[in-house]
Amino acid sequence: MALQHGGAAYSCLVRLLYVFHILFFIIGLALIILGSVVHAVYSKRSSFTGDSLTSAAIFIIIVGLVIFVIALLGCIATRKESARGLFIYMVILIIIITIEIAVAIAGYAMRDQITNKIQETIAKDMKENSTHEALDDLQKTFKCCGSEGPDSWNNTIWGGQHKNSVPDSCCKEFSTGCGANYTTHRSTIYDSGCVTALKSWALHYVWAFGGAIIAFAVIELLGLMLSYCVAKSIRAQYTQTA
Repeated sequence: MALQHGGAAYSCLVRLLYVFHILFFIIGLALIILGSVVHAVYSKRSSFTGDSLTSAAIFIIIVGLVIFVIALLGCIATRKESARGLFIYMVILIIIITIEIAVAIAGYAMRDQITNKIQETIAKDMKENSTHEALDDLQKTFKCCGSEGPDSWNNTIWGGQHKNSVPDSCCKEFSTGCGANYTTHRSTIYDSGCVTALKSWALHYVWAFGGAIIAFAVIELLGLMLSYCVAKSIRAQYTQTA
């Protein structure tokens, strides 16, 4: 049963709907910021993680911009008490919620693909290249050494050229030549492998990204239900006065 148009309950509902419109503006801005952060973070490591999440981040930025626009549409429709405008607003919101949930599910589904890509790329880089600028940066940043630990450097081109050594970026306290004869001072070398470290880092952002998207979708769903109640009341009032 529709609420009485102009009644206290209806007025309260409309005010609450305005609050949700403001929340949608904030959600749109948050999605733009979230997408930008995820894109910036993953683009730095895309050579190891692949481009799947950077593409998803760009998509989320676009969705954030769209939410920004439809929040304005919702405010206008509510201000003018346009049932048609609110129903259009709801249809667009349903599409956006569906997209957000699909992106969150896709991110979760890609977690194995991302971790496999990390393992494959690091191992390939170590075995096939004699210089490792990207891996040096990775080892310094994540405080790790080699794909599975310091010993994984032994069976590589670089390891063949530098016997019983690891790159200096594996050292807990960096200095030129600190990785030489590492077996005699293993306590000064990072012991954990970079595959594990980078996997943990990547999955942390996958879970945070997916969780934020689902939280936003839940808020939008509540706003959708509220919009329906207001639109139904407006339509009922127009039907009675027609």
